[in-house]
Amino acid sequence: MDLSSYTDAARALLSPGGKYEIGTETINGVEQTVFRTAPPSLRYFFTNAVADSGTQTFLVYEEERYTFLEAWQKAQKVMQGLHRLGVRPGDRVGISVDSVQVKHMEVRI
Repeated sequence: MDLSSYTDAARALLSPGGKYEIGTETINGVEQTVFRTAPPSLRYFFTNAVADSGTQTFLVYEEERYTFLEAWQKAQKVMQGLHRLGVRPGDRVGISVDSVQVKHMEVRI
């Protein structure tokens, strides 16, 4: 990988006016680095991505490929399962996975 090209691309994306402009904000009394132009939520990101690029590849893992639409559908199944378990907006959910052992993970709720 040509690191100078990577650095130039990162600078263009993250600098003021860039697609992923970063800055700082105080959140709960702590100054944090944030994306200033980030979508307001993952739901907003995915619904727009599905509308714009639903059939395009979103995620590739070894030989598996998922489109934006397929990833959104899987996320919806997880959300519905968590909701059935009583998880509501604002609740925190932890996921623990041994990344060394996992070759393929399927969420079943």
